[in-house]
Amino acid sequence: MKIALLGAPGTGKTWLAKALITALRSRGRTAQLLAPGEQDLPHFDDVIADTTGLLAAVERDIEGQDKSLYPDAFAEQAQFDLTLLMGLDLPHAHPERQQQVDARLREALHARGLRYSVVYGVEDQRCASALAAIDQWTSPGSNHFGAGQTRWQWVCDKCSDAQCEHQLFTALLDQTPGKN
Repeated sequence: MKIALLGAPGTGKTWLAKALITALRSRGRTAQLLAPGEQDLPHFDDVIADTTGLLAAVERDIEGQDKSLYPDAFAEQAQFDLTLLMGLDLPHAHPERQQQVDARLREALHARGLRYSVVYGVEDQRCASALAAIDQWTSPGSNHFGAGQTRWQWVCDKCSDAQCEHQLFTALLDQTPGKN
């Protein structure tokens, strides 16, 4: 399985990548970190990228309204079976920048119909959240790859509504002053 980790700088992608490799190996799976620009590691059960070109495309877009990296970034992102997006629950020196990058990542993933799961928690909690998403994806009897569905979609542990964050943020945006 190819797993992409995405998130704003300082959200724990690299730490989670290393923790997931250790956890997956302890389960008897072969897991390896995917180096930047590397396409695949066919001799491993799981490969994990601690970021993808989509983060670079988003950051470049934010910095200078340059959208030229998006086509290649979307093509790369579509190659992953599962995308885990880092939640914004870790302390960071520049929370406004994190929020801006996070919002743009979600917007980009949603615009392309690329499904993702948001993982939260500090260290072991975050790893457990990521493992739960992986377990859900690989659970026997799951129909995540049924007809017309090529990617897995995480279902929220709290409400079982896969669109809950989307609905929450959409409702909040609809309440923005001056918007009709």
